[in-house]
Amino acid sequence: MNIVIGGASGAMPPVLGWAAVNNQLSPEAWILFLIIFCWTPPHFWALALYRREEYAKVGIPMLPVTHGEKFTLLHIVLYTIILAIVTMMPFSIGMAGLIYLFFATISNQKFITGLPALKTINNKKTIFNSAKITSLNKSASKLLNTGINIKIKITAIS
Repeated sequence: MNIVIGGASGAMPPVLGWAAVNNQLSPEAWILFLIIFCWTPPHFWALALYRREEYAKVGIPMLPVTHGEKFTLLHIVLYTIILAIVTMMPFSIGMAGLIYLFFATISNQKFITGLPALKTINNKKTIFNSAKITSLNKSASKLLNTGINIKIKITAIS
């Protein structure tokens, strides 16, 4: 739960920034929140699987320590599916264009096709690569955010 709760607080900056610039909270702000919120758990759970023994040794209650590796893997898969759906929302509502769709689709594809390899928990390199792939997914979201910031600046100048 610590990662899910932390994911909510970590996903707030786009909402707060959107509200500061626009004086309102529109669906676009909440979509940015959802992308980061849904990205956070599978990314950090993959890292927690990679460092499971270290978390257990110092008593940090990460999901692989408290509920085991199979349970963690199941939740990584579920959140990844949700993340893939959520990352298509900016394009579907006209918030982002084809460049975003291209990068979001590629990063989702890499993230999803890498999931079966996580079953090999003993392969630490595979687990760490999964965490790196989630960073690629985050990069697609940053690309969207950069485009939105440019649009906001141009609109503010006009």
